[in-house]
Amino acid sequence: MLVRLGLLLALLVAGCAPSPSERAVDAPPRQVADAPPAPTVDVPEERTFDAPPTRIYFVRHAEKATAPADDPPLTEAGETRAEALVEALGGERLHAIYSSQFARTRATAAPIAAAQGREVTVLPIEGPDTEAAVRAQARQIAADSFPYAVLVVGHSNTIPHMISELTGEPMADLGDFEYDGIYVVTISEHPSQRTPDDVRVERRRYGAPNPE
Repeated sequence: MLVRLGLLLALLVAGCAPSPSERAVDAPPRQVADAPPAPTVDVPEERTFDAPPTRIYFVRHAEKATAPADDPPLTEAGETRAEALVEALGGERLHAIYSSQFARTRATAAPIAAAQGREVTVLPIEGPDTEAAVRAQARQIAADSFPYAVLVVGHSNTIPHMISELTGEPMADLGDFEYDGIYVVTISEHPSQRTPDDVRVERRRYGAPNPE
């Protein structure tokens, strides 16, 4: 009798106890700590510039008169050459046109400025060191012109220094009767990435040939 009661009691206790599956359901969820964020690595951004090259057209003023000696105007041949410059650069939309303060350079630039609806920006040549002044102007023009085309009208002893400043190569002064040249300096890179290999110069001719 006692044995049967013991077995019955054991069965009752077993029936009241939760099964393993019930204990799994009733158990509170385990707290899982959030994983720390992955460290970030700064990757330097590659600087690329998808733009056309800068083109700087350098020309000497056209033929000049002999008087007044300090600031002569253009001759008739010079005025004709200035008009020829319009045709020579007609396919190029100029972003800016620069000239020295003298009458002959401003008169050379005037026809193409009128044709393109541009003002002529005068860059005075001042101070005792002309070479240093125009070299500084060349650097500033190149920095301001990316990625456009501009025209610079100068003199036989200023244009070579400006071109030399950009190319890194020496250039002799132009001859007294050398008027028919257009020097095209092409710069293929942004100023922040420019090297001497990115600059090249080409000489073209326009208007009537130089006198012999």
